[in-house]
Amino acid sequence: MWSNSNLKSRGMSAFQSNYWMAVAVALIVSIVVGAFSQGGGNSVSLNISGLAESEGVLWELLKNPLGFLLTSVSVILAVIIAFAGILFSIFIGNVFAVGGNRFFMENREYRPGLAKVLYGFRCGHYMNIVEIMFLKSLYTFLWTLLLIVPGIIKSYEYRMVPYILSENPAIDSKRAFELSKRMMDGQKINAFLLDLSFIGWRILGAFTCNILPIFWTTPYIEATRAELYAVMRVHGFYQGFTNEMELPGFFVQENPYQGY
Repeated sequence: MWSNSNLKSRGMSAFQSNYWMAVAVALIVSIVVGAFSQGGGNSVSLNISGLAESEGVLWELLKNPLGFLLTSVSVILAVIIAFAGILFSIFIGNVFAVGGNRFFMENREYRPGLAKVLYGFRCGHYMNIVEIMFLKSLYTFLWTLLLIVPGIIKSYEYRMVPYILSENPAIDSKRAFELSKRMMDGQKINAFLLDLSFIGWRILGAFTCNILPIFWTTPYIEATRAELYAVMRVHGFYQGFTNEMELPGFFVQENPYQGY
């Protein structure tokens, strides 16, 4: 149906045709989405584990009220920061991610501006996006608690949910997950291999102090993933499990990937 080389070639072409805007959008989304997701929860675990590692630490703290007070305040602040990070991710980060997907989808057809990253806030269905993206994160997390592998599989099953929202932000949550599941049916391993094909760029980026990911790798990957969604979307039209009334973001055209 499609090949990695074909998707990557089309993704690179779309990315390079609007290079600086794609770089800016990818950078903004990366910063916003990752702003609190990296540090909040870790700071709590570090503080609590640090207390647990020291034998008799509670006794020492009780003998030193000032130290106990400062430690308590630091733990409370860490918990507050972690909670704020979760809220930020739910109500802002996820919405920016949908806007970024919208940008790269539209970038296949024409040259959208930077404001497209705010699509999720402006579309009139902000809370629906928040709810469905929260459920996506929650479901993936719960599956990961069972075992790592089921979590990975489910993350690929839900891969298309943000793209579906970027086309139809009013869609019902159950239907969004159903569509993503249908689109990714039989394609999860191929999508995994597509992600794996970028490992060379990721390794190279580690040697450039993350300069390469900013100016090349990240927008290149996002543009390629938009191409994957385009294929899965057209496949849905041809299979008859969705239509342009449900996914109105693009014109239904002859499948450009037919034969791949």
